[in-house]
Amino acid sequence: MKTGVTLFYGDTEYAVTGNYRKRVPARMYMPNGDPGYPEEPAEFEIEDVTVGGQSIMELLQCCRTKDGKHILDDMEVECLEKIDD
Repeated sequence: MKTGVTLFYGDTEYAVTGNYRKRVPARMYMPNGDPGYPEEPAEFEIEDVTVGGQSIMELLQCCRTKDGKHILDDMEVECLEKIDD
C-alpha cells in the first residue's frame, strides 16, 4: 500500500513516500490442523523523498550516517515507527 510520511530533521521537513506492508502475525496451526506460518514483520520501502517539492532521492542514495549506516535505512525505520503509532 502506497503511504506518505512526514519526517523532521532539525527545521527541515521531509516528505517520504513509499510502499508499506503491514505485519502478518505468526500462526501455529491452520484450522484444518496443517502447520501454520512464521510472522512477517512490517516493511516500508522508500520510493521518493522530497523537500519543498523537490526530490532529493539521488542525493540521499549516497549519504551515510556518522556510524556508517545508509541514511535511507534509518529513514525507513523512522517511517515504520510513525506509521505504527
